[in-house]
Amino acid sequence: MKIRNKYKIWATRWGLGLSAVGLFMILLPGMTGMDGMDGGFALQFGGGFIIIIALITIFVLMKNARLYQKLANFQNVIARWAVPVALQREYAEYDKSEDKAKYKAMFWFISIISIFVGLILILMGLEIGIIALIILGIIAFIWIVSRIAILAANSRGSTIKGDIIIAKEGGIINGNLHNWSQLEAYVDHCKIKKVSKTLHTFEVTYSTLQRTGEVHYTARFPFPAEMIEEIKRVEEVLMG
Repeated sequence: MKIRNKYKIWATRWGLGLSAVGLFMILLPGMTGMDGMDGGFALQFGGGFIIIIALITIFVLMKNARLYQKLANFQNVIARWAVPVALQREYAEYDKSEDKAKYKAMFWFISIISIFVGLILILMGLEIGIIALIILGIIAFIWIVSRIAILAANSRGSTIKGDIIIAKEGGIINGNLHNWSQLEAYVDHCKIKKVSKTLHTFEVTYSTLQRTGEVHYTARFPFPAEMIEEIKRVEEVLMG
């Protein structure tokens, strides 16, 4: 079965894009005749740092891509269901709100990292004006991408495409993967929430370790009320 694996596409695009930026920074001093002691070494160091980030990004996203492919082919799945059309509109607002929060968090995370790296390069002797322009350019680019993503979420229809899939390693809803088995990730707890008489959500809160410490995420999977006993069994498997 041929599946459009967007996580593999993201790994390729982000990896190549960041690697190209890092390589450009490494080669720039030689291309412009910039002396190493006048900021050339610092610029090359920054380029090497970005290439390391690119390699880490490729590793993490490719791991997500492999899990996505596995679940999309229904391998080792513990639950799979389709949300009735009548309940999809009711859930749509939850889904959109979650996406908005995710994109905003991504914007702030990348912006803070960019500023941090920029300050290091300035302290190492690189010209403040050049670094400021680069950092402002990165932040502006990420802001535009985040705004486009949020607008896309707002304009998205209220239908859930495909089945909801849950496995021990992660889950898929509307084509989006939640991976609670990557690196140091683990499931904190699961909760069944009643939204209305006919609609419930199965919420899986999981944690991952990042530079700033432990970060928590919550994946929400809507299901009709008559599935509650089956979802309780899924909860037991994930928490077992």
